[in-house]
Amino acid sequence: MRKIIEAQFKFGQVDIANVDIILSSRDEIPKTLLGLQHIYSNEFLFGKIATILTELTPEEVSVEKGREGMSYWQILVFGVIRLICNWDYDKLQDIADNHSTIRQMLGLSPIMDEEKRFPLQTLKDNISLFTPDILSRINQLVVQEGQKQFGNIEEEIRARCDSFVLKTNAHFPTDINLLLDAMNKVIIFIERACFIAGYSDWRQSRYNIRKTKKLFRKLQKLKHSTSKNPDKIEKRELEIIEAYEAYLDLAESFLKKSEETQNKIKGMDPVITSLLEEVERFRTHGYRQIDQIRRRIMEGEKIPHVEKIFSVFEEHTEWISKGKAGVPQEFKSSC
Repeated sequence: MRKIIEAQFKFGQVDIANVDIILSSRDEIPKTLLGLQHIYSNEFLFGKIATILTELTPEEVSVEKGREGMSYWQILVFGVIRLICNWDYDKLQDIADNHSTIRQMLGLSPIMDEEKRFPLQTLKDNISLFTPDILSRINQLVVQEGQKQFGNIEEEIRARCDSFVLKTNAHFPTDINLLLDAMNKVIIFIERACFIAGYSDWRQSRYNIRKTKKLFRKLQKLKHSTSKNPDKIEKRELEIIEAYEAYLDLAESFLKKSEETQNKIKGMDPVITSLLEEVERFRTHGYRQIDQIRRRIMEGEKIPHVEKIFSVFEEHTEWISKGKAGVPQEFKSSC
């Protein structure tokens, strides 16, 4: 079974309570390790946290395969450091294998455990057990301990914090490039589904994508006329409307064709079903963008902010205007 912490000391191992932490550093790692060291050294606090940690769905260790289990203490150390430092698993793996102080805090001996490494999948499998609920309950115990150390536990906690935007990987959204994103995915996924099903309906998928992108580029380059001649202004406005109509008509024709194809091949295979679900998702985005573009361009309507979406891939993306110099808007995750 998974252990709270390795009780048996190894040759060369330093007690976690006596690990030397560099206090002069302004980095977040020493501060985090000091907090973890206090938890370890406080028997009563550590006992309460250990009780919570035992709820991390332990798995049996396979002795026959020679695989060691990660202790609950190591999961706590990895989980806390990863969250505070905002590391991905690749960064965490590199630090876990090479940062001597953190390795001592994990209970490893620089002599006996010099060759010990933490595989990436092992870190993912174990740290994923460190759920937000577990973290929240541990945080409550830590805050109470802090009140004991620096104030009255009965006093109300008052704190101030600054917010920041957790940026999503989204390009600057316009209604026409969001439609292009949706169309590309509809064509790609329906073509894959047809290939598996043995249909040749979408064999020209690459050509269709190029055709859609060509109309998008033409529309993107068209600008409203700055001429003072009314005839030139009217001519350019007509060109823009025609370009929009050509782009939307082509997109709509592909969306309707994808629906017809979907009705032919749905239910044939689990993989096809999965691909068609993606087709349906992006097709919904496509129809919405077509509707909004027509309302904005042809009917002169201002689209309400609540109806807009800023990424068809990361649908949770929000538009944030914080008024910062040089940063008029940011795109963040609402998760």
